[in-house]
Amino acid sequence: MNKALLSLVLVVSLALSACSTKPSHIGTVVVTNSGDEYSLSEKTTESVHVVGAYYEYQFVRNSESGFKGCTKLMNNAAKTYAKGLAKSVTPITWQTMQADGYIDHGRDLITAIMYVNCQYTFTIISTDYKY
Repeated sequence: MNKALLSLVLVVSLALSACSTKPSHIGTVVVTNSGDEYSLSEKTTESVHVVGAYYEYQFVRNSESGFKGCTKLMNNAAKTYAKGLAKSVTPITWQTMQADGYIDHGRDLITAIMYVNCQYTFTIISTDYKY
């Protein structure tokens, strides 16, 4: 009986440790064609805070691939916002987001879907810089 209980606790612990929580979106959530989502907050003419959720099927876990996907989602969202102001943003790398922003990730063991949540505040720059 103790072995069965221990096994159950182990399986549940492993399943829960692979989970990533949903991001705390502020404002309107935009869902992309691929099912990823982002929201914008603290929108000014100088900066914009982007919160994103990126989903990717991974038979073999590869965190870097998920981080790059979330970073691309964030760069595109910030670029779209800045374009509406007739300005631009400097794109970031996933390493920049990891150092100066926020990244959380997990992988569903049954579906092999990797969930990446990320946040970053982009600085809006003048239009003489091309994205």
